[in-house]
Amino acid sequence: RNGEKMASTKIEAIAERYVNELMKVRPEGPYIIGGYSIGGVIAQAMIALIRQRGQEVVLLVLIDTESPDYTGNRLKGRKVFGTTKPFSQPDPGGEAKGAGLPQRIREFLGARWFNYSYYIGATLAAIGIRVPLQLRNPYIMGTYRRAREAYHPGMTEINTVLLRATLNNLDSHDLGWRRFLKGDLHILELDTDHNHIIKEPFIGYIAGQLTGHFRTLNG
Repeated sequence: RNGEKMASTKIEAIAERYVNELMKVRPEGPYIIGGYSIGGVIAQAMIALIRQRGQEVVLLVLIDTESPDYTGNRLKGRKVFGTTKPFSQPDPGGEAKGAGLPQRIREFLGARWFNYSYYIGATLAAIGIRVPLQLRNPYIMGTYRRAREAYHPGMTEINTVLLRATLNNLDSHDLGWRRFLKGDLHILELDTDHNHIIKEPFIGYIAGQLTGHFRTLNG
């Protein structure tokens, strides 16, 4: 972003923009659609739009994506549900380990700063002032967060792979997705947190797992 007001602030509108761009480079399916964090919510919304255009979507990939109405914990901690053995590295690093009081204070202050930064950025954008560089990430992420909270998806019939970080999500194995997805739901647990799941060695492991699913789809 260049600091200007975001053109799309609803999941449905963002998904439509993405579908339009996708079909410019690949006008025909079948498609595998996926996303990380809120990108997974957008990917789920894209499926109905792609199918409305007469194209096929064969797999949805959600990388540590909470469903739109998920209200479970995102505190540091650990609860492995055991249907799939989690992949881990020998030492996940200090950021991925249990939180003591100093870390909780830092997280609280960080969350406060993020919220204030979002409101400042959103106010500037609304009155036509370019959002300063240091406020752009909170403005964009805050806008996406509110879009997610306002989004009410219907049931989607699709086979899904959900990759779940065990060091963040304590309450729900499926992150609230089963009520919105009809089809096979394969949940893979990774012994890391939300930020590290898209970094090595985990992203390499994810790529290997997804390659196996893609080969299955191709027979």
